[in-house]
Amino acid sequence: MKIAITSSDGEHVDSFYKLANMIFIYDVDKNEIKSVEKRKPFQYCGKNQKQKLNWSTFERVYETIKDCQILYTQKIDLIPIQRFDLLGISVKQAEGEIGRILSM
Repeated sequence: MKIAITSSDGEHVDSFYKLANMIFIYDVDKNEIKSVEKRKPFQYCGKNQKQKLNWSTFERVYETIKDCQILYTQKIDLIPIQRFDLLGISVKQAEGEIGRILSM
C-alpha cells in the first residue's frame, strides 16, 4: 500500500497539507516500511490563506498522490478531506515520527 505523508524532513508528520513543500511516499507491506520517493506537491493555497479551493487546482494536487491509498498530514480542511475520500484516498491527521505512525 502506498502512503503519502506531508513532512518537512522525511522523518516527521509535521506539515499542514496546504503548506507542505514535500510529500514523502512510503510503501507499507505487512511489517515492512520502505521509503519510495519524495514529491514536490502542487499547492492549492498560495500566500492568501483564505483563498477558496477550486476544483481545477485541487485536481493538480490530487495528481501528485493519486497512486496512494492514504494521506497522512498534520492538518487539512474538511473540503479537501471529502474530495480525497470521493477519489479513493483516505486522509488521516497525525503528528509525530513517521515510523511510529506507520507502525500503528
